[in-house]
This record gives sequence, structure tokens and C-alpha cells, in this order.
Amino acid sequence: PATVVITVKAYASKKINMDHVVPLARGGSSIKSNLVPCCKSCNNQKKNSLPIEWKEYLAIIGKKKE
Repeated sequence: PATVVITVKAYASKKINMDHVVPLARGGSSIKSNLVPCCKSCNNQKKNSLPIEWKEYLAIIGKKKE
């Protein structure tokens, strides 16, 4: 299993895809230093967010669940 950067969980290789740290839509590129493994579900939800924006969003919705 690969460790996914955004969720920090282990997933089978077929359940992950490559995520752009800086999304293409925000000027990122498909170079090795801008690609990280990410579960498909999180990658689809993250869309064009930067990692810090995604973490802040998760913190906000996590607080709403408490």
C-alpha cells in the first residue's frame, strides 16, 4: 500500500492517483516535485485547492462535526 499525503492513510495502489500539489489550473506543472499520491476520493474533493487550503477546510468541517 502507498501512504497518501493528504489523508495519511494506507490505500491499495489501484485506489490512488497522482495529485498536483500546485494544481494545473493554478499554474502548477506535471513535474515530479509537484506530484504526490492521493486517494481518488480526496483528490476529487480537493479539486484546485492548495494543500494548506485543503487542510484548513478539513479543520473547519471537522469542528462542525464535533
